[in-house]
Amino acid sequence: MDGGLFDRGAQAGGLDEGADYGEGATVGVGLVVVSTAAWYLQGYLIYHPRPYAPVVLAALPPHLVEIAYDTVQGPQVAFYLPHDSPTPAPEALWVFFHGNGSLALEWLEHLPPGLKTHTGFLLIDYPGYGKCTGRSSRDAIIASFEAALHTLQQRYPAVRPAVERSLNVLGYSLGAAAALELATRHTTQHIVLLAPFTSMHDIASHMVVWPITALLRERFDNLQALTTLAQRPVPPAVTIVHGDADEVVPVAMGRALAQSLPAMITYHELPGATHSILERAAPLLVQAIEWRAE
Repeated sequence: MDGGLFDRGAQAGGLDEGADYGEGATVGVGLVVVSTAAWYLQGYLIYHPRPYAPVVLAALPPHLVEIAYDTVQGPQVAFYLPHDSPTPAPEALWVFFHGNGSLALEWLEHLPPGLKTHTGFLLIDYPGYGKCTGRSSRDAIIASFEAALHTLQQRYPAVRPAVERSLNVLGYSLGAAAALELATRHTTQHIVLLAPFTSMHDIASHMVVWPITALLRERFDNLQALTTLAQRPVPPAVTIVHGDADEVVPVAMGRALAQSLPAMITYHELPGATHSILERAAPLLVQAIEWRAE
């Protein structure tokens, strides 16, 4: 009798083990499926492109010019806004990189007229955004801004001295990473970063969980880029602006970047500011642009 009971218990235990194994296998298959999807589809998860509304393109400033060029992603369009007209030589050039889900021309809302400077502004859209075709990735963004800078100088040779002598970059959120990629490839005078993350891995870890973060292909690393810039004989001036109520990129990341290189970085923390920081930061942007152009 005991043996029979033991047999039944063993059989029952076997059924439970089989159920556990089946559940484990299902979880394992699910992780493989999710991880595979994350590997191949992460571009769609990271980047959120959208086109311009026709009404936006119909109401552009009179001196704004389109800079059209091609990359492996297809036709791309950036925008150049000179101080008066495209032909005079600017004293400085600022390259602006927007945040994810934003567009280059939206910077026009945060550049008040009457800046006390003869400065040119190159507004970059990422592949797939605005009037640009293709898909965004770190490599695609780098190739795009390099081609935009080259095309701008070919079309307006008077801009070339400003690129060589007084090139500056400004980036917001994802655009801060793009701005630093440009800065590590060109001599820059001033870098302004709005709501920057420390690295793409860190911000992914803040939003999702392992093993998805281990599969991340996009390797923007702002901390490493700043460390590289600090090793130059004449490092650029860096300004970081972050809101202490940022719900997307934790303010701790902006603080960490600033604290890593205090001799190079000026840090401004805006009380109560969320990730939508541009309106609050506008006075600091004007101040940075005018100072660097002097």
